[in-house]
Amino acid sequence: MSYRAPPKAFTIRRQAPVSWFNINQLAATAAKTIAATIVGPMSGRRELMSALDPPDDKRNGYIDLGGYGGKAGSPLWLDYLADTGDGWNATTSVAWLVGRDSLLINRSGKPTPQPVPTGQGELDLEESDDNFVLPRGFMMIAGGDEVYPTASTENYQLRLVQPFMCARYSQASPRQILAIPGNHDWYDGLTAFIRLFCQRWDARRWIGAWRAQQWRSYFAVKLPYGWWMWGIDAALGDDLDPPQIDYFRDVAKSLAKGDRVILCVPAPHWPMGRSDGRNTAATTREMDDKLAIFQRLTTANDADGIKLILTGDLHYYAHFQSISAPGPTDDHEDRNHYVICGGGGAFGLGTICTPGQPVHVGSDRAEPVPGGLFPSRQDSVRLRRGLWRFPLRNPGFCGLLMALQFIALWLISSLRPPQGAQSSWIDYAMSHSLGAFLWEVLKVLPYPSLLLGTAAFCAGFIGFAISGCRQEGSRLMAGLAGAAHAFAQIAGSISLVWLTSQVVQAALGQSINGFMLTMITVIASAPVLFVWCGLLFGLYLFAGHKFLKLHDQEVFSAQGIEDFKSFLKLRVDPEGITIFPIGLTRVARAWRPAPTVKVQPGGLTRSGLLARTAAVETPEGCVRVVDPVEELAPHLIEAPFRIAGRSQSSGDQQA
Repeated sequence: MSYRAPPKAFTIRRQAPVSWFNINQLAATAAKTIAATIVGPMSGRRELMSALDPPDDKRNGYIDLGGYGGKAGSPLWLDYLADTGDGWNATTSVAWLVGRDSLLINRSGKPTPQPVPTGQGELDLEESDDNFVLPRGFMMIAGGDEVYPTASTENYQLRLVQPFMCARYSQASPRQILAIPGNHDWYDGLTAFIRLFCQRWDARRWIGAWRAQQWRSYFAVKLPYGWWMWGIDAALGDDLDPPQIDYFRDVAKSLAKGDRVILCVPAPHWPMGRSDGRNTAATTREMDDKLAIFQRLTTANDADGIKLILTGDLHYYAHFQSISAPGPTDDHEDRNHYVICGGGGAFGLGTICTPGQPVHVGSDRAEPVPGGLFPSRQDSVRLRRGLWRFPLRNPGFCGLLMALQFIALWLISSLRPPQGAQSSWIDYAMSHSLGAFLWEVLKVLPYPSLLLGTAAFCAGFIGFAISGCRQEGSRLMAGLAGAAHAFAQIAGSISLVWLTSQVVQAALGQSINGFMLTMITVIASAPVLFVWCGLLFGLYLFAGHKFLKLHDQEVFSAQGIEDFKSFLKLRVDPEGITIFPIGLTRVARAWRPAPTVKVQPGGLTRSGLLARTAAVETPEGCVRVVDPVEELAPHLIEAPFRIAGRSQSSGDQQA
């Protein structure tokens, strides 16, 4: 494979993590989601790609790595990560670790600081009784949602390509990358994903030192020692397109007796399933049906079928394994494994709602592996408490809630002044009790404009609550929680305006006229309502999650948690596959140029660290562009686990 030199000079634009409660972001994501849901299935992008294939093009088969290694017994290493392409710090931290020629990992699971080379070369790390040395992956698998918040050429460039290029700029022997799209990759109809990952031959794109290898949005790879890896494109919940099924049906003809398959899917469905197997949710049944198709295909020619499913979409690490091996004996290394590893760069998601009991995955019954959660449930509970910072993390959203309260007060004032008021509602609030003030408000509530506005406000909160309900949860309870939240927002805001008026009256009532008192009260009420609306929203998310298991995504996306990242290293050898789950509790916050990298004036801060925007020039033989200021300290999430390979009698064991 020929290697192309990356650009010697370019501008780094470090991206902040996606603010999921930003008003513009919410509107843009909602619009693209609706468009993708309606237009995406109608556009048939996957079918078009298949139709445009050259006739009788034999290169459209699987990727053959069966002869990798040069000599029998050589292991093949793979890297797996999913849910990348968010904020710079998290994505670049993971890319920096995956980009190293080798990682030093403590066998007992303690965090192991990775030494930063003093030059552009890589360090020679030595294995010991305490530490593994895990080599780089020959191929990296990106398991879905390669960019956030929505797919576009610019987002891929700034949130995925640049972080990986800065982490691993080039390599003498280039690496390969394969990817499957997740729902965020589909929000533009898969256009940008195809441009980046699905070009042909000389037009194939580079992501740092990794070169794309596929020509469709799904792939099959023949690995050494009787193993295969299949990556499927499930689109946005659509049926599997006929060309994709035909592709894997053709690939299945090449399976040999005893071959085993690793299946990469864009999202898991088993965390939403029921332990008794009687799943009523449509999405869970549909995913079981799709999985059944591949289970049948992977047992062709007496192959052993799917032994490992890898997926992301949920931004944590969770490991499930079949309760017993499918064969006549319960060989622990022959069990089926189901791994969620979505910690490639997107916001950290807690594991509080991850099933703690056996679940059904298709026809299999799987149980959670002790210690196979990252972050742990205890860490997740601690992270949930961070919701008190909701106003600080989401000022625009809190400002919108505050504005809605002021609009409601304006509507109240525009209808009619309260009985006994000299000039305004604020004036009335200053001279009457809270009970009297609330009673006057209730009197004008039946007015159509105010009634419709209040109903729309409450409907929005109720709809939001129901949207955050789990499949097995009560929508009625969720709706009641949303209604209570809306009532608390309205009643609390009116009460706080009254309280602010009392404070202003007591402090300034004797020194300025009534109009100025009213204006000062309105101005003073703004920050009070801002904080109140934000804190109450955070409290609602906390209580709804704790007591009703509502809003599992929003509880953590609202905080934009950069930490708790994860990825996998897989070793394929004659004995089977060994999976090393790697966690990173804290990502790097500060970055500096790597040795001999030149930075244009203005590209460094006063402390000499990389600025938000920096023009850089790379030297000859550049390996990386940036280094973390503080050493990254990855660790084993759980002990490495092995899945046995096919028996010696099943087929040829040569590489």
